Amino acid sequence: MALSSDTIQDFILVELEQFRIDGQIPMGSVLTKDTKLFGSGGVLKSRPLVELMLAIEDHVEASFGKTFDWTSDKAMSANNSPFRNIASLADFVVETSTG
Repeated sequence: MALSSDTIQDFILVELEQFRIDGQIPMGSVLTKDTKLFGSGGVLKSRPLVELMLAIEDHVEASFGKTFDWTSDKAMSANNSPFRNIASLADFVVETSTG
């Protein structure tokens, strides 16, 4: 399996479904690649967001042998936040992964 936006989106959706089961996101939340993750109208509060970030980081390293930097200028950009939705987060992970 190659690192791609689709594989990361699938991983994120599985993680978010587990968050829903655990009560960390509302049961009625619709989870698609366009689901807003954080901020006004987002499904995640700060703690689950950090947990998701760590899970993605661990998954990418363990499954693909790659790393990326959450503290990069691109990650912290207010204009193009990777946390807009699931698809943008997956794209960010793929675009910034090295190794």
